[in-house]
Amino acid sequence: MSRHRSERPWRTMTDERMALLDLVEMQADGNLLREMLTFAAERTAECERQEADQVDRS
Repeated sequence: MSRHRSERPWRTMTDERMALLDLVEMQADGNLLREMLTFAAERTAECERQEADQVDRS
């Protein structure tokens, strides 16, 4: 279990990202994978913000 996991019964995107980054740190080719995961997490967050903005405007 990741040291970043909270006591909540659910996991947030931040919890998931931290768990993935923990795994990346253990890998030999971690830099490329870390960059890819960072990009994916940032893009996912951007999409979620856009979706929330659309809901707020409704």
